[in-house]
Amino acid sequence: MSRKYNSIRSTSSKSRLEIDFDSKKNLLLWIKRFLIIGGIWPLDKTYIRATIWTIYLTLHLIAVYAELLAVFGDLEAMVLSVLESVMQTMVLTKLIVFRHSKILRKLILHIKEDFNDEFYDNDEEKKIYLKYNHLAKLYFKLSMPYIVLGASLYFFRPIITNIIVSDDSNGSFILPFRTKLFFNLSDSKIYYLTYAYQSPMIYLLICHNAWICVLITIVLHICGQLAILRHRIQGIIINTNKDESQIIFQRIVKRHMRAIWMAKKMDDTFHFILLFDLVGTTLLLGIKYV
Repeated sequence: MSRKYNSIRSTSSKSRLEIDFDSKKNLLLWIKRFLIIGGIWPLDKTYIRATIWTIYLTLHLIAVYAELLAVFGDLEAMVLSVLESVMQTMVLTKLIVFRHSKILRKLILHIKEDFNDEFYDNDEEKKIYLKYNHLAKLYFKLSMPYIVLGASLYFFRPIITNIIVSDDSNGSFILPFRTKLFFNLSDSKIYYLTYAYQSPMIYLLICHNAWICVLITIVLHICGQLAILRHRIQGIIINTNKDESQIIFQRIVKRHMRAIWMAKKMDDTFHFILLFDLVGTTLLLGIKYV
């Protein structure tokens, strides 16, 4: 009874700032819980699971590009196929980079180290960091439900339409993703099995947003560290003691070098997929109105 009372008392004695600061690592935990389903969390050695998902997506993309070649010459069908193939190729590139990037693993480990209280001199520095941490959490909380709902509706729309209009009597079966099939959808049983085969794409499309959340988390973490450095520099008091001044500047320089290192490694990790996303998104926006 006394132990329970002491735990309640210690919890209630914590300030709101301490509670918020203790929850700063929740964002990485949320993302980890989602990505670990496919074995795609960089810090876990779930390579077999990740390989299965990679093989599945690769085979799916082969069928998608085969469909694109099959409809070559039909402008409307080509536009729809390009929209899907580009988006899903972006998902595959992120899957490979996020699963196998050693630099990304180091970045996440360094971010976890920065969660320790010893990296913050006072409550003001914690408040500065929490501003950026809350922004990353806000993006996750707003974007993930929207993407989950959007991906689910996109996937189930054809089958719902098919059930409502009872179109299967005419042999017209529409799948959620445009892929080249090497067999005929002759009856509803084959149709529903093929439909179920494409269901893992819901998870992979949602993963695309989860990976963006990782990127935003890293960017805002670095911004938070640089903001803390700015606060420390502004608060420097001129000290006649040479040794103390040297220690203060040494700490600032080391912290700055650490933040710059993280920014450089982030650029090394993401520059390819960001370039691919830029080209892919530009292409998608360009052909959307064709």
